[in-house]
Amino acid sequence: TSCEPVLGILPEKLPLTLESIYLGLSPADRLQLDRQVSRMASVASATLYADQWICDQEYNRLRIALAEYLRYAPAANYTRGANEVVERIHLVRRWIDSGLANNQNRWVPLPSLYFDVRNAKGFKATKAWFKKHQQAKIAIKDRELVTKAVNFYMASLRPSATIAPTEAYRRVTQTLGKRKASLVQLFHQEIQNSV
Repeated sequence: TSCEPVLGILPEKLPLTLESIYLGLSPADRLQLDRQVSRMASVASATLYADQWICDQEYNRLRIALAEYLRYAPAANYTRGANEVVERIHLVRRWIDSGLANNQNRWVPLPSLYFDVRNAKGFKATKAWFKKHQQAKIAIKDRELVTKAVNFYMASLRPSATIAPTEAYRRVTQTLGKRKASLVQLFHQEIQNSV
């Protein structure tokens, strides 16, 4: 499910052509992979290298490096993997921008070096950032769901409520429980402190 290639499958160095990466793919898979590579390269170029010219040869190496992030996954995962890479590119942009806001000169190296999966200190290192980012998004969504649940339940306690508190409680605990049992516990804590 990961969009990171297995190092044992990779050639020792960045391949010289996209053709060598696409070798063995069906025409449909090749087209799908090429579209995702074009998308990722376009986002990387605009987001990370917007004020600098990238020569055609370097842009081609960027495409080759990005293709390796997806090539060894099943074709069904190309879009999801590309979405992850694009989100990670935007996380890098935020890192650069936060450095600029603090008078730090942050930058990324040439695309062929930065995006090469063999470079442990390059783009590959943003996988950990992405995982933390995903966890933060889940925590925010969980917090939002509990807040909505508490508000819904508290509204059922008003004299003008159209739904009884027991029904509101049943709906809320069922909805939260489907996501995580810990959210039901958090809901219980919050309504005990509110009632």
